[in-house]
Amino acid sequence: MEIKLLKQLCEAPGLPGAEEPVKEIIISNLKEFTEEITIDALGNVIAHIPGDGPRLLLDAHMDEVRFMIKHFDQTWFLRVIPYSYARFVS
Repeated sequence: MEIKLLKQLCEAPGLPGAEEPVKEIIISNLKEFTEEITIDALGNVIAHIPGDGPRLLLDAHMDEVRFMIKHFDQTWFLRVIPYSYARFVS
């Protein structure tokens, strides 16, 4: 994998339910190989690259789980909450 692509994917925000930036990167890279790209009702990216080669299924999550540190004690035990929840908590 190209380092540039890996860097783009790692830096793109991809909270669960808001994976659009990651999806756009994936689609733009798949367009180099095929125009047969669809997105199903659940938001999955499906691409068909025609040819006589072997069939391959690439299964991966586009979202990332984020946590925010809510508290840590004297022994450095961390208490975390999901980041999406943390945005709404004061």
